[in-house]
Amino acid sequence: MNAALSAGPLAEVTRSVLGDAAFLFCDEVPADAPLLEGRLAEATLFFEAPCSGHLTLRLPWSVALDAAANLLGTDRDDPEAEAGALAAAGELLNIITGSALQRWFGSSAVWSIGVPSTCERVGQLPSSSAAGALVAFVIDDARIEIEAIEGGRG
Repeated sequence: MNAALSAGPLAEVTRSVLGDAAFLFCDEVPADAPLLEGRLAEATLFFEAPCSGHLTLRLPWSVALDAAANLLGTDRDDPEAEAGALAAAGELLNIITGSALQRWFGSSAVWSIGVPSTCERVGQLPSSSAAGALVAFVIDDARIEIEAIEGGRG
């Protein structure tokens, strides 16, 4: 892994974006945090930069619902929040990626980002197959993860 895609700036950016954009406030993951299994919203975004790669954001569905509701200005039980959960994960990842690229490479660097791809899946957090710089937080007792991986689309 390239030191350019380091976890420190990614953690700072993620915490800031989630709090400012979606009113989701991140706490540190306690040492005794349980394994979370269930429905997840996952968003991945590829970027070309001095060190190219991709970021993947993994949220429990409940956090994705809260994000959608907060971004849309509605209640989490509103059908619009359910319908917008994946889009909310993608939009948050888009904002995080742009901010992280600026932190990693500076405002004068040239980069491009793709369009977030999203999926709903059943899985677990923490992920068992992390391959890059992994940052984890807890939001309302639910673990979230964002991972930065160097390299192309494989």
